[in-house]
Amino acid sequence: MTTVFTEGVFDLLHANHLRLLSEARAMGTRLIVGVTPDEDAIAYKRRPILTLPERMDHVRATGMADLVVECPTMFGAHLSADFLDRHGIGLVVYGGTGWEDFYRVPIARGIFRRVPYHAGISTSMILARIAERGEGDSKH
Repeated sequence: MTTVFTEGVFDLLHANHLRLLSEARAMGTRLIVGVTPDEDAIAYKRRPILTLPERMDHVRATGMADLVVECPTMFGAHLSADFLDRHGIGLVVYGGTGWEDFYRVPIARGIFRRVPYHAGISTSMILARIAERGEGDSKH
């Protein structure tokens, strides 16, 4: 029985988020999903459109996660041995590149796996489409 952990901002949940969750879910028997707090998302991306509780609810609504938690802070810290042990995590899955410092404990334990970042839809792309269309498309 392997408990898998993955994390993300999961703002404006879309198909590539679902692919990551599905890939992580397939690697174990239990999936814990960490949702990045607003402060961390702002520090490296932008302020999420949806609140942390809304984003956590959307991940729960997929039915793929056994547990949804606020992700441990990514800046000035790392995914700790305490967090991994407390949740019985046997595999950490990340869909992207970089962040070796944040993932140093699971990397050192040999329980870290990257999955490819999928091209196509992204939250940034959705926001760009909204901006391009402007107010003129609204019928409300």
